[in-house]
Amino acid sequence: NSFDFYNRQFDGTGSSLVDFIKPGSLIQSDFEYYLPYKGILYLEKGGAIKFKQGHSDESPQMPSVKDDVMQLAEIHIPAYTFKPKDVIVSRVKNRRYTMKDIGKLDQRVQHVEYYTALNMLERDAESFEIQDANGLNRFKSGFIVDDFSGHRVGDTLHKDYKNSIDMQKKELRPFAVPKGIRLIESVSTDSLRASAGYQKTGDLITLPYEEVVFQEQPYASRVERVTPVLVSTWVGIIDLDPAGDEWFETEMAPDLIINVEGNFDTFTAENQDAVGTVWNAWQTVWSGVTGASTTRTGGGTRTVTTSRTDLQRTGIQTEIVAQIDLESQGTKVIQRAFIPFVRANNVTFTGYSFYPNIRLYAFFDKQNVNAYVTPTSGFTTDAADVSGVPVAATPLITSASGEISGVLTIPDPKIAGNPKFRTGEVEFRLTSSSTDVRTKDPETAANTNYLAVGILETEQETIIATRNAVLRQTSVTGNTSVSTSAVTTRADPQTDDDDDDGGGGGCDPIAQTFIVSVDDNPAGGNESSGRFLTSVDIFFSHKDTALPVGLEIRDVVSGMPGHKVLPFGRVQKNYSDIEVSADATTATTFTFDSPIYLIHDTEYCMVLKTSTPEYKVWISRMGETDIGVSRTISKQPHVGVLFKGHNNRTWAPSLTEDLKFVVRCAKFDTGSSGVVTLNNDVVPSRTLNEHPLVFTSGSTALFVNHKNHQMYSTSNNVTISGFVSGAETTLAAALDTTSTSLTLTSGTDFDDTTGKYAYDSSSQWWIKIGDEIMKYTTVSGTAVSSITRAQSSTSAVAHTSGAKVELYMLHKVPITEINKTHTAIANINIDSYTVSLTSSPTISGGTDTATNGGSVVKATENASFDTGMPVVSTLEVPPTSISATIRPMTSTSPSGSQASFTTTSSTNAISINLNDNKDYDVPYMIASTINESNENGGNKSLILTCTISSDNTDVSPVIDTGRMSFIAVGNKLNNIDSSSDIYPTGDYISSIEPDGDSNAAIYLTKKITLENAATALKVFFAAHRHSSAEIKTYYKILRTDDASDFDDLGYVGFNTDGSTDATTISSTTKDSFQQYVYTAGVTDDGGGTPLDDFISFQ
Repeated sequence: NSFDFYNRQFDGTGSSLVDFIKPGSLIQSDFEYYLPYKGILYLEKGGAIKFKQGHSDESPQMPSVKDDVMQLAEIHIPAYTFKPKDVIVSRVKNRRYTMKDIGKLDQRVQHVEYYTALNMLERDAESFEIQDANGLNRFKSGFIVDDFSGHRVGDTLHKDYKNSIDMQKKELRPFAVPKGIRLIESVSTDSLRASAGYQKTGDLITLPYEEVVFQEQPYASRVERVTPVLVSTWVGIIDLDPAGDEWFETEMAPDLIINVEGNFDTFTAENQDAVGTVWNAWQTVWSGVTGASTTRTGGGTRTVTTSRTDLQRTGIQTEIVAQIDLESQGTKVIQRAFIPFVRANNVTFTGYSFYPNIRLYAFFDKQNVNAYVTPTSGFTTDAADVSGVPVAATPLITSASGEISGVLTIPDPKIAGNPKFRTGEVEFRLTSSSTDVRTKDPETAANTNYLAVGILETEQETIIATRNAVLRQTSVTGNTSVSTSAVTTRADPQTDDDDDDGGGGGCDPIAQTFIVSVDDNPAGGNESSGRFLTSVDIFFSHKDTALPVGLEIRDVVSGMPGHKVLPFGRVQKNYSDIEVSADATTATTFTFDSPIYLIHDTEYCMVLKTSTPEYKVWISRMGETDIGVSRTISKQPHVGVLFKGHNNRTWAPSLTEDLKFVVRCAKFDTGSSGVVTLNNDVVPSRTLNEHPLVFTSGSTALFVNHKNHQMYSTSNNVTISGFVSGAETTLAAALDTTSTSLTLTSGTDFDDTTGKYAYDSSSQWWIKIGDEIMKYTTVSGTAVSSITRAQSSTSAVAHTSGAKVELYMLHKVPITEINKTHTAIANINIDSYTVSLTSSPTISGGTDTATNGGSVVKATENASFDTGMPVVSTLEVPPTSISATIRPMTSTSPSGSQASFTTTSSTNAISINLNDNKDYDVPYMIASTINESNENGGNKSLILTCTISSDNTDVSPVIDTGRMSFIAVGNKLNNIDSSSDIYPTGDYISSIEPDGDSNAAIYLTKKITLENAATALKVFFAAHRHSSAEIKTYYKILRTDDASDFDDLGYVGFNTDGSTDATTISSTTKDSFQQYVYTAGVTDDGGGTPLDDFISFQ
């Protein structure tokens, strides 16, 4: 036993009195103990059986394994394993079903759904006996059951309905506030990376490596044109940076696809944060989930058998509920119940191989987005652009070499009038057609996909990478331009008339195949699964004087070059970078942006492409004389095959010829592990709702309505910007840097001495022109004088005629006291707080308060989380591994007392699984930049450490820095019992009122009408409740003789204050649920007073 309560007495020197422990009470004590862990036994493709151990924890998580293994069993090792039977083994049966078997199963499931009128909970409620004091079964007038599989039973239209439902676990939870914060490297120089034991090449992080020759074909006897004839179509290539986004817009209700039985009624209700009502939506509809189970300890058998198949069907339950389409993404499954929108982002695009000196038009998801595109290269013919600096909507014109680059600013979908784009693989297209005509050939065009998805299909037949492969477009004449990179699972003949997305077709390229075989693996250690390609040498004899040439690494399908370009497998070189030689001795090196993973015993090809016939490369032909050593090439020098393309579709093999090339791969340093430290990026400021600030006459406390600010400690700092008075005009004449007078186009509101635009207590007005703030004391009509320039740390600059002039004050308060960093907040509510002004506002018009600010007010905020999921795109090929720990910063919950801004020490770092949820025992946060600066010494508030290692020099684990985010999920939960818990106190609304409850976590059933009147209510539910939390339950009834509007009736607490019939202990573990029982009216033991006869209740 941990504690021994037998009598002990010591009354000698140094003795002290202690409080005796009260029976049935909770106590706290520090002691050390062993922790349980979970592990997976699995079978690798090579036949090896291995065991992967997870992290020890009070609530251990199952470790993640690679997608290409077969799981045999999930094993739970208890903290104190005294005998083998204590180990819980959950065996996984891997079965192969035929389509006939699946058809039979589907028919059986449909029959179950058809004949099932009541689910198990409803059957239990119907048959449950409620006995009176004499043991007789009491008559039930009716019952309602909610299994929390959706929101169909809840009163989603009620303004107080604030919760979320985990539809997979069928659990009711507080409202979820998910925020996606990008992750960045903690270091930015190669020397610091080397000190940490890793290397970053392009976007990929690996162990350090050196390049070694992998394969080569050293002979050359003749030259071959890369493109033998002039092309008639110019199909370009587009690269995007970033290539996509791993998070989505959460403040807008997404497009609802399926709502058959009302499970997603909260999306159709007026709910700004509808996504927060579906717990774990960031996984179920975004990043994907794997099958999960909960093992409860106790007596009985220790073996659990789980059937695991490749079966996929529509619907996830056998009850009559909404059928939700499940989309398989390898080992993960995504629901297609709703589709969120793409969030705002800046995306840099670079285009190649377009027709030279031609104007292009941009389309995103087939919508014209030229107004949101800013070119960064090429040239402009806009005569009005005298500055020469491109701005948004400047024409896109390709260079003489057919190149173009720019920035696409994806607009904020929350702003009225901006276009909205559904997440997914969103097509970005550049075309010479101003209307995006696709039924006939445009002069030039290209398209690629912006991957606004939470999960990528990283394994596709012969391709394993951290990103999707890119499908090359074969011509510009097709009618379909959007396709995914994972739509095929079989080898199609290469003569098919595909119109894939991407670019770079419409020419006659040349290709050389090669095979990655085990014989090519000279390294020692455990056998690797492949190699990482780093660069290729090609030998040119001639080149063009203007146009570029490109090299691609593609898959091979049915022995022919395929359409899929491996991630990072394309290099484009300008003509000036091409080396030529008359004797095939000078190479041009094509170095890939990041290493490309190639699988052993798999065939790939290198493809050379250009739009001009001027490029020629050296090749060898069997039987001819090698130009270098004057010897006859008597045998095939390479096992690969040279292919000559015809319009990039039909390939003709040349069995006696081979391209001269050198292929290099990475040889990794496996002597020690690499430690990659990731930090949070900036937490985005939130654009507040219109007119979010409330002035109170005579009070320096400025009330800020800031939804989900998650700053629940007074020590938080907040930076407010974008507040406007609403009064503005323009300059009638230019203003230089020294002038102390100016002329306005209109003096209205700029000379008021009373009202909301009146001068301040010092009889001076404040204005803002551009970024410069000024104040003045004299104004006559439109003439302003006695100006003091460069106020509030701004600089005096010249301003042109017509420049906007803002009145920078309101209610006698200079806006410089609002738009600034406030070093403390007060009167904190869950969605609001106050900041302090220096000046006391004066409110005119007979009211004490005024709501102002405009529609573009922004404020910094924290990202608090009780559950977190690091979304990091990784690649772990055998025999490599990645492990991770996290050191977050503490946060204060809305009604809690934990101190904020304490970073977890390195010795207390928390072990986690990447790309999986982790529930934390206390609230943590990612702080705003101003909070990190003022409260954490400028240090980042989240430290995620990934340790990478390998047992073979051929391979390394990979982290893709282009797809790294942390999803912070906070529970919106507070405890408001009285007016003292809220500010202002007059805004307090009790839980017994018909609506407006000040608490943030509330569930209500729909109004229930009975056929027969009832005189009592009884509520049962099982709940997991922390010792610091409480659950209160209320009801309201409509008497049979009452003609009142049901919605106007107030609520009554069960047992007066909403408490249970009997004391219920709190839950001590994550999986512990206790039963809660509430009774209104006559109780089971005959006590209490019957309620008045009622026919409706809620």
